[in-house]
Amino acid sequence: CQSVLSYIFGAWVVTVCGCQLNLTCWTSTVDKTYVAFSVALGINGYYGPFETSTTLVYKDIFTNTGEHYNPLNGVFTAPVRGVYYFRIALFGIVVPNSGIHCNLRRNGVITLKAGLWEYIVMSQHHVANAAALLLEKGDLVDVELGGTQIYDDSHKRNTFSGFLLFPVAANV
Repeated sequence: CQSVLSYIFGAWVVTVCGCQLNLTCWTSTVDKTYVAFSVALGINGYYGPFETSTTLVYKDIFTNTGEHYNPLNGVFTAPVRGVYYFRIALFGIVVPNSGIHCNLRRNGVITLKAGLWEYIVMSQHHVANAAALLLEKGDLVDVELGGTQIYDDSHKRNTFSGFLLFPVAANV
């Protein structure tokens, strides 16, 4: 029994043991929009509190595939309509009766919060939160520090990450 692969009249044909199989080549357009970023605050020491809520501008870039995170203003801009996953992490050395708090915002509107309040003793705390969001092309996502103080150092404890899970057609 022999197997033969031939190209006949613009089509691939496989002959296996005398039986012919026509091979059809399927092509598809794949959205090649690659979007992923992961950034750290990039400060050494305490940051805040401020009189008003402040957008966190993360300066240390681990990755910024597609360059959709802007390290000058701390804002991610969605390049395509799709479902994106975002994660925020915050660290603080908190004194009694204070806390750490931040908001993930979409187009200036709070989508989710991460935070805690310490009543008793000075202590170190990490807080984090994450969400998958359907964004439209051009939507803006950032992290807003509430009226609290955070702490960072070379361990890069305050981070903001996001990536495109999949694009979504306009009619879905």
